[in-house]
This record gives sequence, structure tokens and C-alpha cells, in this order.
Amino acid sequence: MSRFIFTSSLSAAALIAATGSAPAGNQCFREVSTPPVYQTQSEQVLVRPASQIAHAIPAVVQNVAERVIIQPERSVARVIPGVTQVVNEQVEIQPARQIARTIPPVFQTVSETVEVQPARQAVQVIPPVYTEVSETVEVRPAQQVARTIPGVQQAVAEVVEVSPERSVAQVIPAQYGEVTETFESAPARKEWRESYEHGARVGCWVYAPAQISSRTRTVETAPARQVYQTVPAVHATRTRIVETRPAQTVYETIPAVHATRSRTVEAQPARQLVHTIPAAYETRQRVVEAQPARTVYETLPAVLGTRQRVVEVQPARTVYETIPAVYGERMRAVVVQPATVSYETVPAVYQTVQRQVMVQQGSTGWAPAPSNCQRQAPVQANYGYQPLSRSY
Repeated sequence: MSRFIFTSSLSAAALIAATGSAPAGNQCFREVSTPPVYQTQSEQVLVRPASQIAHAIPAVVQNVAERVIIQPERSVARVIPGVTQVVNEQVEIQPARQIARTIPPVFQTVSETVEVQPARQAVQVIPPVYTEVSETVEVRPAQQVARTIPGVQQAVAEVVEVSPERSVAQVIPAQYGEVTETFESAPARKEWRESYEHGARVGCWVYAPAQISSRTRTVETAPARQVYQTVPAVHATRTRIVETRPAQTVYETIPAVHATRSRTVEAQPARQLVHTIPAAYETRQRVVEAQPARTVYETLPAVLGTRQRVVEVQPARTVYETIPAVYGERMRAVVVQPATVSYETVPAVYQTVQRQVMVQQGSTGWAPAPSNCQRQAPVQANYGYQPLSRSY
């Protein structure tokens, strides 16, 4: 039979605290465990979610009779021929005409006085008479000169809007914070270790406690958001030049300039003296036309005849006859009520299920045993020693 000696200093301290006194020499321990406590809880679970069933309601169709045009109304043109008649009429076979007959002229010899040299006039030119006179003349005419009087300006201060009022979107970033949490980096474990003391084999259970670590992670404490901030309008004072009196133009009249000058004028114009020289005549004989040639016209009457001609008593015309439209009946399907969809709500189905949850976690520890103990099965007891455990 081998002895089981607890050699770990940490486990020994825990066992000493559990028994209340320090062991003298070698002491044996046996393992005891407390089972976990479970409890049955009832809860409702969703077996089937709520849904909607669509029922299609067909449209209501009804046959109605309606009057339709089989053949539309139309107009037919009918031509009525013209009425003609044969009439006798007198026509001109040969028109009336004139025949020209020329009668030659009659000549005779006559004596006449002819002008050998026509009367004429002899012109005598008398030159003009000039004299010198003094007169006042305008050297430079009167004129107007435009003079511009500049306007009067003044500086005026006024308030103007430099920048209008506006809304500025300001993005406030998300706020983050650090959260420290504890987690089990390595669970508690039990290791069996064997050694030889004085030639004897000794086995010990060595407990390594769970390793608890802490870690820090960054979490979002407040999400990012957008805030609109109203920026007021910006006004400023500026100086502006305004015209208190506009510029104007004044016209000044400069009088005309006159001067006296002498010039030669015609006191008596040039003139002509006309002397008339009488004409010279003599008597001569010549043949003259006593009666000119002439043309005599003789009229020949027109030649007439009778002929027959077809004349239109009544012209041809077109008569339009209206043929009324032809109607008939036909059946047509009309929708009295359109097709619709009806939705039926099917409620959700829940079911109550039972499941076991752990109310208290089980634990494992060591209890003192007689010095001549043998390895025994773990005892379901609790001796006040609670090992490090994990919570779920």
C-alpha cells in the first residue's frame, strides 16, 4: 500500500486552513466532491413565427351587350350627265374687209418771194462800271462753349451683410472608453506526481489553481452624431461714395466778332446794244403739190352662212347620296370588380419547454484521512473547503 502525501506548499496551506490545525509529520488526504445543483425551468420558445397568407380573390367579369358600327356611314357620288341640244346659228364665213385704192397727187408751178438773207441783229457790248464800298462783315460767328461742373461726392458709412446666416454641420466623433474585464486564462487542474523517498514510491496530487487574468478593451460609450450649429450672419460697416450733386454742363455764349472791310462792287452791269439789220428778199418759181396723193378705201361686206352646233342646255353634275351606317350588337366582357388579394394573419405558435439549469456549481476538495489510508473513492461531502471555481 502506498501513501499519498500532499507536498505542495500552497495545497498544504489550504488543507491546514480546512482542518484547523497544522499536521504533525506526514498526513494523508482523500478527495471529496460536492455535486452541482440543477433546477428545472419552464420557458416559452417560438416554434413558428407569425405569418400572412395571401388569398387571391379573382376579378368579377360580366358580359354586356354594346352597339357597334359594322359599316360606317358613307357618301356615294352619282354623276348626272349634262343635257345637250342641236341649234342653228349664223356664222361669218368671210369677214367684211376694206380695199385700199391710191389716187396720185396733183402738181402746179407757182411764183413766190423767198428770203435770200434773213434779218439779223448786230450786238454792241458795253462793259460794266465798278466802284469800291466799305461794309461790316462777321469774322467769327457767335458760338456756345460747354463747361462741365463736376459733381459733389460724399463718403457715407453703411452696414452690409458680409456673410449670411447659415447652419454648419458639426460631426461629434464617437466616444470610446476602456473596460477592464477578468477572464480565466487557465483553468484549475490537478496533477499526479510521483517521487521516491528512501527507496519508497510516494504519489501526490498537486493542484494548480486557475489563472485569472484581466484584459482591457476599448468599447464605444457614445456613437458618433451630427449636430447642426447656426452661425449668425456677419455684418460689416463699409464706406461708400455717393453723389450729393450730379455733374452738370453750363453753356457760355461767346459773341460774334465783326470787322469792316472794303470790296469792289459792280455799280452798273455790262450791257449790250442791239442794232437790227433788215432781211434781203427775191422772187423765184417752183413746182408745188396742189393736191397730195391720197388713198381711198372701199368696204366689201362680210359673207355669212348657217351651221348647226350642239350646245349644253344643262351641265353635268355630281349628286352625293348618303348611305346610313349599319349597326350591330356584340358581347363584351367588362370587369365589374377587379381582382384583389386578401391577407390572412396566422398567429405565431409558441411551445413551453423545460430545461435544466445549474443553480449551484459543484466543487472538489481534499479531506483528512487516517495515516494508514488507502486510496478510496471520492466522498460526496463538504468539509468547508471550496476550491477555485468558474462561474458560467
